[in-house]
Amino acid sequence: MRTNSDNVYIQRKYNRWLEKAKGYSEKTLKKYQQAFQLWQKYTGNLDFKKFNEKIALSFKEKVKNHKYNGKKISLDTVNSVLTKMSNFFQWLHLQPGYKSHIKIFNTEYLNLSLKEKKKIQAKNNFVKHPTIEQVKKIINSIDKKTEIDSRDRALFSMAICSGARIDALASLSLECYDPEEHSIDQNPKKGVRTKYSKQINTHLFDFGNNFLSEIDEWYDYLLKKGFGYKDAFFPGAKREKIENLTYKKSTKVTRKFISSGRLREIMKQRMIKTDIGYYYPHTFRHACIHAADKVARSMEETKAISQNVGHENIATTLGTYAPLTEKQKKSLIAGLHKDRNVIKNKNNESIETLIKLSESSNKELRKYGMKQIKMLFGRSDSNRNGGLND
Repeated sequence: MRTNSDNVYIQRKYNRWLEKAKGYSEKTLKKYQQAFQLWQKYTGNLDFKKFNEKIALSFKEKVKNHKYNGKKISLDTVNSVLTKMSNFFQWLHLQPGYKSHIKIFNTEYLNLSLKEKKKIQAKNNFVKHPTIEQVKKIINSIDKKTEIDSRDRALFSMAICSGARIDALASLSLECYDPEEHSIDQNPKKGVRTKYSKQINTHLFDFGNNFLSEIDEWYDYLLKKGFGYKDAFFPGAKREKIENLTYKKSTKVTRKFISSGRLREIMKQRMIKTDIGYYYPHTFRHACIHAADKVARSMEETKAISQNVGHENIATTLGTYAPLTEKQKKSLIAGLHKDRNVIKNKNNESIETLIKLSESSNKELRKYGMKQIKMLFGRSDSNRNGGLND
């Protein structure tokens, strides 16, 4: 495949803009790079200036049929690739020398159909995640015999109580934890790898079950062991030298950080030893938010949950991480009507009874019924609005 020097130059410029201006992480930049690789593969590294409706439609179809390890990539991944290329061409349209070549409306041809987008939305609407009880069971299955055991118990506790992403947990240092406040400072300046390199100050959710105690005990243990505040909160295992210059993993920990991939593997091995099965680490974030949202009593509390996990938009929290299942929705809707049917006055008369009385041919009964309804709903409105009229 021939190299296009103009493409190389403008792509480097775009990558720099994503990194320096948008603040995207190395992980996100890598995903953009993968999208560009598919562009090169399926367009023959076509000059970006030649982008048009026909090219967009052709590229979209080829990406839909792209295979990885013998299987077609998911519609979600297809959408991610197309969105990234659309973002690029919208940016390119504003660059000197490209505005006359790139027609901004042609990026619309990179969109999936509404039907395809609904499929993605339906799939992502409710992510299967562990319950608080299941997390407790996983932790209790780990006998606290070694340093590695204590680390892993603290790891699962932190995952459920913070809702932090696996990259953040892998790069979390002791200085990021405040045991008095039970909070973690997910701060990129302290080496924590967060999405979009955003600082997130997270106060741990207290779901009981001694989760916070597990975290505190591990933190105190590491400090007493001589760990520094710059050392890893979830460090790797030491390697012990045995015969013939070979090594084996120890039950003790080193001060060094381990990769998020290794942390995923640690969690997986612990989970598959139980009858619960395996849940991806990111589902613990869903579990955390879902459990917190269940006890939220106001929109203000829901907003606090949203900010606590680093969401800029509450819609992300409610739509992606705390959606209702069809069963929950049905139950709540039924409850709305049920609650209203059981509203009664001080004489234990239901609304239905009072309405019938207010329609009675008997003047006294009709007057009584109307008076009671007025009193009942006047009181209800007062309770709902703090005594203020609409």
